[in-house]
Amino acid sequence: MTGLPDPQNPIDGLRAWLAQLDRSLGIRTYVLGAVAVLGLAAGAVAVVLVLQLKDDSATKGDVSTLETQISQASDQATQAAQRRVQALEDRVTELETRLDEVSTEQQKLKSQVDTLKGESGATGATGATSGSGPGATVGGTFGGAGGTNGAAGPTGSSGAKSGTQDGGGSSGGTSSGG
Repeated sequence: MTGLPDPQNPIDGLRAWLAQLDRSLGIRTYVLGAVAVLGLAAGAVAVVLVLQLKDDSATKGDVSTLETQISQASDQATQAAQRRVQALEDRVTELETRLDEVSTEQQKLKSQVDTLKGESGATGATGATSGSGPGATVGGTFGGAGGTNGAAGPTGSSGAKSGTQDGGGSSGGTSSGG
């Protein structure tokens, strides 16, 4: 019996091949299972991250609220600045008005001083010279408006002698009667 094949040999070969195929499919199944588990884990992490980002992200309502708050703050700042500018403008106007009043008053005083200088200079230059006797007075006013005559002494008649000094006011005085 040498020529007949042994029926056990082909079955053993098939068993070896099936065992190898089984190991190969087992490894592939484990790898596929591991990939599936990793994919599910990655998907779960992605969902968690998306939900967290969604919670942290601003909604349209949040943006609208912030825009309103910014607008209100800007309006308040603008109004405060306008009030300060208006207060400064009012103060400047008040100071300008006061300056105009002081300037007008200064011009009036200067005009009065010029008028008094002119009157005293003219009066002092045209004074009268008269009088006789022991009680006569020599006098005049010191820059006054009406002083061409001196006061009379106890026994004499009145008279005045005046002149100008330094181009301005009159000089003079009274003497006691004798």
